[in-house]
Amino acid sequence: MSQEEYLRIKKEYKIRLVLVILLFVLFSILSILLIINLNRFIPLGATAMATVVPFNHFLLVPLWEEKKAIEAEHPEWKDLSTSGARVPSTEASKRNIATVGSIIALLLSFALLYRPAKVYQKVPTADELKNLPKIENNGIPKLDNKKIPKIKRESEE
Repeated sequence: MSQEEYLRIKKEYKIRLVLVILLFVLFSILSILLIINLNRFIPLGATAMATVVPFNHFLLVPLWEEKKAIEAEHPEWKDLSTSGARVPSTEASKRNIATVGSIIALLLSFALLYRPAKVYQKVPTADELKNLPKIENNGIPKLDNKKIPKIKRESEE
């Protein structure tokens, strides 16, 4: 195995590790929002398990194992910089598709589960009710002195 290939693997491993950490941070933030608003958060965890764990298992772990095996053979390569290494577009596209799919799945799951917390109005106390200003209502005529015809029921006749 050449040194260039090792640097390529090391660089791709670092990028994928950062993406897994970002996916976990996104999942954590969305979970906290659901918990604060007393929404169901377990389905979001299931979505994360269905997206982030396979991303980690199938895209990150093989590179990590390959990198560790190369470092066991060539310990002097461990300190090399990855700044000049080029990652093939096939590897980058696999990583990008998996990341975008995971983010879309997490956001869609969050959108389906999120219900904003209900804002309850303050119930006024008895003292506050007593101190309410008096409202004058001149628009409704008073019925004190007027005679209201009584409606006779059929049973009274």
